[in-house]
Amino acid sequence: MSHKKGYTLAAVLAVASLLTISATMLWNTTTTDQQISTNNYRITQARSAAHSGMSHFISLHLSDEDIQERLVVPETALTSKTSYEVEAVWVDESHLLVISKGKYKKAGETVFEYPMKAVFTPTVQPELPEE
Repeated sequence: MSHKKGYTLAAVLAVASLLTISATMLWNTTTTDQQISTNNYRITQARSAAHSGMSHFISLHLSDEDIQERLVVPETALTSKTSYEVEAVWVDESHLLVISKGKYKKAGETVFEYPMKAVFTPTVQPELPEE
């Protein structure tokens, strides 16, 4: 009868070990999923801020003469955690490189920065015929 008690104890310990391992794995997976979701959220917020910065630059309706060598739109806060800054630099006489950096901050420190780049080519406005 003592052999049966020994096997029962071993079986109970094995099942308890499997349950503990399963619970630990579930906790690790849940924690990792939560961290991934948080990072995706922060990246999305920084990307949206970068889009806002590019839209801000476009909405300025600047002419070629308004931008000498370089133009900077200083850091502009959208929310307490998101902001953007924009820099425009002439690559050559016919191409303007615009870089909008969207930022996500936590406790005042930048956690994620999402850069967005676009190249603009000045267009010549057609002259309207005189009437």
